[in-house]
Amino acid sequence: MGGVLTCFATEAACCFGKAACNCFCKLCGTRSSTATRVGYAFMFVLTAVLSWIMQSDWASRKLKSISHGYLELKCPQGDCYGYLAVIRICFATTLFHAIMSAIMYNVKSSRDFRSSIQNGYWAWKLLAWAGLVILNFFIPNEFFMFVGKYLDTPGAFVFILIQIVLLIDFAYTFSETLLEKWEEKQDKRWLGLLLAITFGAFLCSIALTGVMYAWFGSSACKLNQFFISFNLILCLIVTALSVAPPVQEANPKSGLAQAAMVTVYATYLVASAIVSEPNDNGENVCNPTNKSGKTETTTLVLGSLFTFLALAYSTTRAATKGDVLTTNGDDEASLPLISEQPSGRSSHLRSAVESGALPSRALHDDDDGDDSAFGVPDDDEKDGVQYNYSFFHIIFLLASMYLAMLLTGWDMVDKTDGVAVVGKSMGAAWVKVVSSWLVLLLYVWTLVAPVWLPDRFDQYGL
Repeated sequence: MGGVLTCFATEAACCFGKAACNCFCKLCGTRSSTATRVGYAFMFVLTAVLSWIMQSDWASRKLKSISHGYLELKCPQGDCYGYLAVIRICFATTLFHAIMSAIMYNVKSSRDFRSSIQNGYWAWKLLAWAGLVILNFFIPNEFFMFVGKYLDTPGAFVFILIQIVLLIDFAYTFSETLLEKWEEKQDKRWLGLLLAITFGAFLCSIALTGVMYAWFGSSACKLNQFFISFNLILCLIVTALSVAPPVQEANPKSGLAQAAMVTVYATYLVASAIVSEPNDNGENVCNPTNKSGKTETTTLVLGSLFTFLALAYSTTRAATKGDVLTTNGDDEASLPLISEQPSGRSSHLRSAVESGALPSRALHDDDDGDDSAFGVPDDDEKDGVQYNYSFFHIIFLLASMYLAMLLTGWDMVDKTDGVAVVGKSMGAAWVKVVSSWLVLLLYVWTLVAPVWLPDRFDQYGL
C-alpha cells in the first residue's frame, strides 16, 4: 500500500546510505561519533523529503489508486491524503527513535554491544525505519488524527523549548567566542562582526514588528495587537536588563549581543504564531496571508532552518562534553585495551597518563596516527561514549514531531459527519506565543540568577 511509494527511496537508501556516509567521513577525516550523527541526520532529511513529496498531487493520486479507498479522508475541498501521510511518515521516525532511545538507555561505554547498534548496521536500521513507514499506512486514519492533534502538538512544543535553551546557550557561547578572539588577537574584525550581528538582529526585530503591526495589527484584531505589543515591551525590558549595572557586575559575559539574538527569535515566534491563526468567520481580516501560499512556504523554510540548526547544534554540543569519561568509575575502563606490546613512545605515554601528567586522550592521539596510516577512520570513542545515546534519540524523536507540525502548517484535523476539516488552529498559535514568552523569561533568568544567587553561580564561572 503505502510501501510501494517508499520502496524506491528505501532501496536506494539501503544500498547507498551507509556507503555514502562512510565515504564522506573518510574524505573529511571525521571520527566515528561524527559519522554517526551524519547518518542519523541523513535519515531525518530522508523523512523530511519523503513527507514533503507526500503532499504533492502526484503522491495523492498514487495513494488513492494503491489504497483502494482505505486511506480516503473526505474534506470539504476534496480527498485529503497528504496531511495524514505526513503524520504517518513522521510518526514512523518518532517510533524508530523511541525504540532506539530505549535500547540505548544507560550505555556508558563504547565497549557495550549496544554501541555497535548505535554506530553501525545502517542498512538494517534503514530497513527497520522503512518497515515502520509501511506499517503505518495500514493503520486507520483515526489513529493518526489523534496523533497529529494530541501527540505531535505537545511534542513540537517541547522541541521548541529545547530550541530555546539551545538558542540561549548558543548566544552566550558565540558572543564569548568572538570577544575572546578579539581580546587575544587584538583584531577589530572580530569586534566588528559581533557588532554587525548584534545590530542586524535588532534591526530585524524592529522591521518584523513593524510588518506585523502593518499587516496583522488592524483595529479589528485586538488579540494580534496584544501579541505584538506585549512582545515588544518584553524585548525592550530584556534589552535594558542585559546592560543593567547589577547584571553586568554579576555576569560580565552578558550584553546586547545575547539580547539581540533572543529578541529576534522571540519576535519570529510571534510572527509565526500570527501566521498560524485561522480565518475569522471565513474572512482574512487578521491574517491576510491565508490568501497566499508564499507566506506558508516562507514559514516552512524558516522553521526547517531552525530545526536543522537546532539538531546540529544540540548533537555537536553534546559531543563537546565528552571530555569527562562516562564510565562506571573503573579506572581500567578509562584506558584503551592493549592488543599488542606497546612501543617505547606508547609506553612512555601510558606511564604519563597513569601518573596523571597527561590526559587519557593523549593515548588516542598516538593511536590515531597509526589508524590514519592504514586508512582506517579515527575513533574518538575508544575510552567511552562522547554523548548520551538515549538523549540523542529523544532529541530526534521530538524533532520528528515538530517536523510533522511544520510540514502540515500546524494545521489540525477534526472529523464531523464523516467530513474531515483540516485547517489552522488557535491552539498552535498559542503554543508559539507562549514559547516566545518562555524564551524571554528563561533569558531573563540567566541575567538575574547570578545577581540573586551569586554563590551558586560562582562555581560555573559566571
